[in-house]
Amino acid sequence: MLTASCNSGNSDNGNSDVNYTTSSKALRLGVIPVDECLPVYVAEHLGLLDSLHADVKLIHFNALSECKSALAKHQVDYIVNDSDIHYKLLTSRKSRLHRVSQLSDKVIAADGDGYSKKLVEQNIDSLLKLDRHIFIIKVEDLDVRTKMLISNNIDAAMLPEPWASFAIEQGGAVLLSIKTEAGKKLSAQFSHTKNKKLLPAINTAIDSINKYGKQSYYSLFFHDNN
Repeated sequence: MLTASCNSGNSDNGNSDVNYTTSSKALRLGVIPVDECLPVYVAEHLGLLDSLHADVKLIHFNALSECKSALAKHQVDYIVNDSDIHYKLLTSRKSRLHRVSQLSDKVIAADGDGYSKKLVEQNIDSLLKLDRHIFIIKVEDLDVRTKMLISNNIDAAMLPEPWASFAIEQGGAVLLSIKTEAGKKLSAQFSHTKNKKLLPAINTAIDSINKYGKQSYYSLFFHDNN
């Protein structure tokens, strides 16, 4: 869900003749490194925001809570919320957990007040009713949360894509796969903004993602976290 506050790279064909600088009135868009925001990252990477004179400034965050805080403080104008993200509850390589019932007395990392914590609580509800102890720790930063899991510092973590896939490649095991309630498509979300040049940039970026695949652009996420 696109939420509003109250108040450069190369083009896809490798050519970009425009070097456009955002104005002081540029639309400030807060993004986090998750699949739902990928078209925005790609639009920036391919120089589409510049070439179309979209007058948009992307402000990158590693956690949804940081994005929400910036929105509340009017430091950004819009954020892409996490209402349509595919989550996975993953266990660490050394924990050897295969069922939800085995999470009793285990440490699970999630965010503080976003979807991932709610999804953990919903899916361990049966254990909570039995008065089993479940330790959900707050780890907002997606990069840190993922590294804690693959380093076996925690037993499990709720992660969105592509962080979940990265953790699986490093030995993490999927305990649950959860698709949150679908929201509006990204292009429809941005059509509500007053910035008429942003939507064409997003749609072109989506075309490029469909052509080359998400994996071709995931380095944009991880590059900012290395």
